[in-house]
Amino acid sequence: AASASGRILFRIKANIGYCLLALSKDKEAAAILSEAYAHAPTEPKAIANKAFSLLLQGNWQEVLRFGPSHLEMDPSNEWLASYLVQAARFDMSISDPLSLIPEPLHRTAAVQIGFVDFVRRRGKPGEWWQPARDALAMHPAEPQIVQFAAEADLDEILDGIRFQRLRLLPSPERQKLTTAMAVLQTQWDRVRGKDGPARPEDVALCGNLILGLASLDEYTGAIAAARQGLELAPDDIGLRTNAAVVALEAGDMTFAGGLLEKLPTTADTVALKFSYHASRSDWAEVLALFESSGALIPPADQPIVATTARLAEIKEKVGDPSERQRQLAKIAEEATLDARASVVVADFAHREGMEEIADSAFDTALRLITEDSHVADRMTV
Repeated sequence: AASASGRILFRIKANIGYCLLALSKDKEAAAILSEAYAHAPTEPKAIANKAFSLLLQGNWQEVLRFGPSHLEMDPSNEWLASYLVQAARFDMSISDPLSLIPEPLHRTAAVQIGFVDFVRRRGKPGEWWQPARDALAMHPAEPQIVQFAAEADLDEILDGIRFQRLRLLPSPERQKLTTAMAVLQTQWDRVRGKDGPARPEDVALCGNLILGLASLDEYTGAIAAARQGLELAPDDIGLRTNAAVVALEAGDMTFAGGLLEKLPTTADTVALKFSYHASRSDWAEVLALFESSGALIPPADQPIVATTARLAEIKEKVGDPSERQRQLAKIAEEATLDARASVVVADFAHREGMEEIADSAFDTALRLITEDSHVADRMTV
């Protein structure tokens, strides 16, 4: 058994370890938590902290070796059981992590958090939604579980065929999403109030909040959350990309420009940069971007981006009005199979005063919109 002095040293070092963790110093936190265990190796919390320290080090194999024997000695150690379930997600031979722990612990909050995370990361898309809601029914006041359930609602609604293809939110879904965003907003406000830098899970929370608010067309709140997130995690590429998407949708070109300027040009960002420069009629930038990064453009965006680049070339290199009109008419004809490309042609032609081409291209775009058209086409038209 641990001595009184050993338990005191354990608590002191464990507290230091969790302080380091709050500062995102995971490596140092893991080392201190492991040291703390040595002072009280029979204390349930120390044993759980030892497993946690191994997880922080990425040593999940050792957690799977260490955990079961200690659970046999103390089958009531909820936190140890939770870390065992979390470690199991890295072992592809384990499909049922709850089989590793005593049945009476299956419904505890810590284990349910680990289990929902396991299914979310390892299961098929959408498979984790029901476990998240089941966990909420068991623990309706547990913040992490409340967040999981809200994110399940967000995920299910935005993955739905009506939203994916039509960007439509029927009243029940809009209300459910509004409620979920209120939950995530509360969680995000709590996270922002903590000392220390944002952890990856905090950044993910912010990203989900931005996405959900934008889906409700609440762009003021979405941009506010984006700015707050970037204050805490200014170098996070995913967060900066999400913020740029929302800024472009909201028409906040000043914010979008600052974000895009600091983003590398990748398959995830190249279309955003094209959209930004085209919306500002920065034709030289559009052309340069296409020449340097055209190969990165995702297939779904190829028609609209390639068309935009050809229009930029006309603007930059063709001075003769009749030749410009001839080339524009040819591009309009070649864009007749893509609604978004036709809209770009129509907009360009209108700004050039070529109303006949503009009207024809826009009529083409309208004819291409059907009940099965993707939301990207619908929003552009």
